[in-house]
This record gives sequence, C-alpha cells and structure tokens, in this order.
Amino acid sequence: MAIGTRESRRCIVTRSSGAANGLLRFVVDPDGRVVPDVDGKLPGRGFYLTPDPAILAKAVKAKAFARAARAPVTVPDDLQAMIVAGLVRQLGQSIAMANRAGLAAAGFEKARMTIRDAPVKVILTASDAAADGVSKLAALAKGMEQPAPRRLPLDAETLGGLLGRPHAVHCVIKPGGLADRIDRSLTLWEKLSGGGRDAGVLLDAAPPDEQDQDGFKGKSRKPA
Repeated sequence: MAIGTRESRRCIVTRSSGAANGLLRFVVDPDGRVVPDVDGKLPGRGFYLTPDPAILAKAVKAKAFARAARAPVTVPDDLQAMIVAGLVRQLGQSIAMANRAGLAAAGFEKARMTIRDAPVKVILTASDAAADGVSKLAALAKGMEQPAPRRLPLDAETLGGLLGRPHAVHCVIKPGGLADRIDRSLTLWEKLSGGGRDAGVLLDAAPPDEQDQDGFKGKSRKPA
C-alpha cells in the first residue's frame, strides 16, 4: 500500500483505527521475520502500529505480530532502530527530490524570503543549528502564519549534500506531494524517536561565543 493513502487501518495493539499514512506498516518476510515497511510498498499482508515507542515495545512483549500473522514470527532486536533508519533514509530521499523539483529553498536568507513571500509546507533546520537563527525563522513564520521550524535528524553537512551544496542549516519546502511525504516521514520519526516538532523551542541555545552568524552551534563555517 502506497504511503500516501488515507485509507483507515487498525493498530494491532491499541485496536484504534486511523489513516494508514499516519501509522507504521510491517510485513512478514518469507523467513518469518517482521520487517518495517516505511515506504508502504512491500508485498504481503500489512500489520499496522501507532508510531509510539511504548506501543512498539508492547507489541513485541505481547507477541502482537505473531497473533496478527496467525503464525510464529521473529522480531529483530533492533526493530525500532530499523524503523528510524528507514524513516531517515526516506526523509533524505524526499528532500533531495524536492530540491531537484525546485520546491526547496536553502540557506537562511532564501528561507526567510520564501516564508515571507510564499506558502510553505515545512520549515526544516539541521540538527546542529543554533537556536538564534531558528528563533528568528520561528518568529517570522509565526507572524506570517506559516508552520513552525522543525528539527531534522540530519546535520548541516548532510542536509547540504541533499541540496547540492557543502552545507545547509535551514531549508523550506513548498507545498506539494513531496512536501507531504517529507512531513509524514518527519512526523513519524518525531513520534517514534522523541524528536521535537518545534525546533525553535527544543533546540538548546549555545553560548554567544559558540554561535556563528549562520546559525551553527560550535565552530564557524562558511554561510549556507
């Protein structure tokens, strides 16, 4: 099932129903191993879980996957890490695709101008962004009734590589299918890993002498 679907599915632990694109999907491979399907494309019957570490742990402890599959299954010890890694991979791929499609604006000034002049779907900040620059974008976004900045599980060097530049601290994505995909991946990652939605609130401010004008924590770098 494609990840964009909003068809209703039921969590095998809570038994509550929700849109499939807001849940985690799993399948059982031919060897009887539970496999996370973050893209929603693997063949076979899917089993769905609410994206919450406690619910995932309960599913494993209560053998919910075996009950749902009606057969013995093997659950990897690092299942949560596999899911998080898959979501981060998917997130990076989507950001790169959005950049190639002309939907991304990277760097503080371009992000600021886009927030001011056009609708945006998501405002992204690197994991090593300093709070000062994020706070400025957050204040602007609030004033323009745009979404709040969100912290990525990617540092500025990694984000820059996805955007075809040495590094990037801030990036905004314009509305569209790719933006929806990024929003979904990031939301699931936030729920499963405890990452913060509002980067402007959750990023710790570095001391003034550890922040450069580009919004990095720590050592100075060239502007993004």
